[in-house]
Amino acid sequence: MAAGTDNIELIPVGKPTGMDWHMSLNNGNPQGPNSYPEVSVKAKDTDSITFTIKHPGAIKFADTDAFCAQAGTTKPTACGGPFTISGGGTTQLVVKDANTDPSATTYTYVLNFKNAKQLDPIIKNGGCCIGTAQNFWSSPTGVALEIAAVALVIAFLVWRVVLSQRTVNRTKGP
Repeated sequence: MAAGTDNIELIPVGKPTGMDWHMSLNNGNPQGPNSYPEVSVKAKDTDSITFTIKHPGAIKFADTDAFCAQAGTTKPTACGGPFTISGGGTTQLVVKDANTDPSATTYTYVLNFKNAKQLDPIIKNGGCCIGTAQNFWSSPTGVALEIAAVALVIAFLVWRVVLSQRTVNRTKGP
C-alpha cells in the first residue's frame, strides 16, 4: 500500500456572482467546467489531496462540510466515503482518502466555499482489496472455477444416475 499526494490549485475566474472555477492537478494546465481533472487513487493505495485556492481574495473554504463526497456520479446529497478533512475556513483544504472500499468506486464530491459558488469534480478510487475473497468470485478466474464446480456436480449426478440404472438392470436378471 502506497501513499500518494495530489495537489490541486483552484482558480476563481470572473466575478463572484458569475464566476467559474478552473482546476490544475499537480501543476498541470488549468481546466474549466465540464473538463475538471479527475483524481485517481490506485488500488490498495491511499491519497492526500491538498486543495489550494489561488488568488483567493475573500474566498475561503466553508467552515463545515467544505468537502462533501458520495459514491456514484450524481452530485452528493449527503457527506460520506473514506475521507477525513482538515482546513475548513481557510484557503487550503487537505482531504485524506483512505480508499477502503472493497472494489473500485467513483466518488463525486463538492467543495463548498464562503463567498463563492460550489465546485463538483470526481475522485476515482481503485479500491482497497483487489485479489481478496470478496472480489475473487467476480474475477475471470473465480467465474471459471464456479463454472467448473457446477460442471463437476452435474457430471457426478449423471454418473450416479447411470450407476443406479446399471444396478437396477443387474438385479432384474435375464
